Formats: sequence, C-alpha cells, structure tokens
Amino acid sequence: MLFSIVSYFRGLRGFVKKLSTWIAFVSFAGFCVFSVQVKSNVAKIEAIDAFKGSLSYGASPPAFELRNLDGVQHSLQEEVDGGKLVLVNFWATWCQPCRLEMPLLAKLHERYSADGLRIVAINVGEDPATVARFLTSRPAPFTILLDPESVVATRYRVEALPTTILLNDQGNIAGVEEGLDPYMSYRIESELEAAEPEDP
Repeated sequence: MLFSIVSYFRGLRGFVKKLSTWIAFVSFAGFCVFSVQVKSNVAKIEAIDAFKGSLSYGASPPAFELRNLDGVQHSLQEEVDGGKLVLVNFWATWCQPCRLEMPLLAKLHERYSADGLRIVAINVGEDPATVARFLTSRPAPFTILLDPESVVATRYRVEALPTTILLNDQGNIAGVEEGLDPYMSYRIESELEAAEPEDP
C-alpha cells in the first residue's frame, strides 16, 4: 500500500514536471509570436506615421497621370493648374461609404466649381466596365479617373476608402481625411477665402 502511494506521487511529480516544461515551451512560443506581431505593428505604425508626415499640411502631393473611362489621360498638375482648389478622392464601387459620399461630392462640385474647385475621384482597383456600370445609374459631374492596379493609391499609401485629400491654390496639401468628412464644405470655403487676393 505504501509503495503504491509513493509510486503515485512519483508519477504525479513527473507529470507536473512535464506539464511545467510544456507550459514554459508554450509560453515561450507565444511570446515569440507576440514579439513578431508587435514588431510588425510597430513597423506598420512607423510607415503610417511616415506617410502622414509626407502628406502633412503644406507638403507637395505625389504627381500622377491616369486615364478616364474614355481613355483620355489626366495629370494632377493639369487639375491644379485649372482651378484654385483640387479635391482628390480615392473610392471604389463596392465601398458603401464611397457610395454615400458620391452625392455629397456632386453637391460640392455644383456649389463650388464656379469658385475654382476641381474634384478628381480616383477609382481604386476596379476594371473600367465595373466603374462604367456604376456610373450609369449614378452619373458624376466631376472627373473620374481609373487606377485599376492601385498604383497611385499605393503611392499615396491609401489605407481606407474613401480617402480625400484637399489641395490649396498652390497645389499643396490642405487636408487629408479617411472616411466621410461632414466638414469638407467648411474646409473648402476656408481655402477659397484664403485664395482670394487681398484688397490693395
């Protein structure tokens, strides 16, 4: 009887030792995975911070040239030269906030185009046929450009759709917004007022 009890506790001690070793191994593996994830997240945050720094107020945006549905090529510089303000919007047909924003952009165009606002909506990652079908039922009065390979969106490091970038009369960054921006009209009015020549 005593031998059985001793054997039982020896076996239990061996089991506990193995269990402790296994727990230590799992904890170490988990820590390694966590460390890799943290490093990955830190790198992503640093990349986003670098992006935000490159698109900070007053900075020059990356240049681009894209085609519209008719195959006509447009450049950012042409849009900047043609108006006082340029609103660059990255969007997609599958993006519900983008769908909601389209009528708002149309209203901004209707209200401020005579004052010098140019709106350039860049479709990201979709083929021309998909974009054309979407615009058939939702025609846009402003410029629609195609970025089917997401080249320009990648250059601008677009993380979410819609993303809107407002350029002032100098062609420099006046604002960057991810998602719907209910205050865009106020931003535009402010920049238009700043672009007005001062009275002598």
